[in-house]
Amino acid sequence: MTELKKAVIPFKHVTEKTITKLFPKAKKLKAPSLETIDFKNLSYLGWYDIRSEKKFLIIDDNRKLIGVEGTFNKGKKGICSLCNGHEEIGLFMTTVKSGKETYTNRGNYICTDSQRCNENIMTLDKLTQFVANLKK
Repeated sequence: MTELKKAVIPFKHVTEKTITKLFPKAKKLKAPSLETIDFKNLSYLGWYDIRSEKKFLIIDDNRKLIGVEGTFNKGKKGICSLCNGHEEIGLFMTTVKSGKETYTNRGNYICTDSQRCNENIMTLDKLTQFVANLKK
C-alpha cells in the first residue's frame, strides 16, 4: 500500500479564499480547519455547517473545483451513493437551475462523515456520476 500511496494524485489544495469564492452566497460560512486535512487522501472535501444546517462539498470536476451546497437530513444507516459503503447517511438535497427561471431539487443519500466516505471511495465513477446528476 505504501508504494501505491506514492502514486496517488492529491486533491487540489484549498484555501479559505477558494472556499469563499466557491460559496459566495453563504454568509458566515464556517469552513473546516484546512491545516489538519491531508489532501492526498481526499477525493472531495465535505463538511457540515451547524449554523446554516447545510452540507458543503468541494469536488474536482475535470480539473476545476466546483462547490455544491445543500440541505442535509441525517440519521440513518444505509448505502452511500458516493462511496457505496454501508455507513451513517443522510439525504443531501441541492437546488439546481433547470431552465431559464425554473429550479429543481436534486440529491441523494451520502455519508454523514465525509472523511470516512473518502476512505471508502475506491473509484471516482460514483462521485463523477453524482456531479453529473446535479448538473442535468
